[in-house]
Parts: sequence; structure tokens; C-alpha cells
Amino acid sequence: MTPKNDVSGIKRCRVTVDGKLALSASTEWWGRETTLLKVASTMRGVKLDDRVTEDRRFAYAEKGAVGRVECPSPTVSSRKTEGALYATIWITDEGTPNESAMKDLITAYTAAVTASVECTGSE
Repeated sequence: MTPKNDVSGIKRCRVTVDGKLALSASTEWWGRETTLLKVASTMRGVKLDDRVTEDRRFAYAEKGAVGRVECPSPTVSSRKTEGALYATIWITDEGTPNESAMKDLITAYTAAVTASVECTGSE
């Protein structure tokens, strides 16, 4: 059995430009009780003193962000009651820091994950 707050089920996409890593996006299943700030504290580029939305679904900074995904029908049924899905994004030192763009990006990415097979159970 996996402890409640351990991460599992990571899917990651890395974007390279001219052979250098520019951006990394992932989805990560955490234990159900895991908070946004716990996930943010493990991320490169998202500090706990950076921006958190009023509904506490998103934390973002100039170079990274995390969003809690609403996942009504996960493909692995036990995750509905035992897990929490988070979307993460960060840009490398090669990227241009932009807090507002990062907030928009994590909001859109989280919405896309919510609508994906991962959360709807169907294509």
C-alpha cells in the first residue's frame, strides 16, 4: 500500500528547444488529503509565498505553477476516493519569467486535463 501523501501515476511532457529543455508539464496523482501547497512545495519554481488563488486550486509563480484537477471519473476508479490529481508546469532558466502567463497556462492546462480521458474515463 502506498502512503496517503506519496505521489504516483506521473505523466510528464518535456519540451525542448534547440536541444535544451524549455518547459516541463506533468499530471501527478497524490493521496486524497494532499494539499495544493504540499504539491507546490515539491515543485521547482513555485514557492509557498508565491500566488495562490482564492479557491486554493492554483499556485503559481514566475517560472512554475500547480493546479488541482477536478477529476469526476478517473480511469482508475479507486482514485476517485483515494487520490487527488494535480497538474504541474515549470519553465527552465532558459525561459522568460512571467507570473501572469503562468497563471493563464496552468488554468488552461488544468481544464484540459479535467476534460481528458484521464478524468472522464472515455475518449
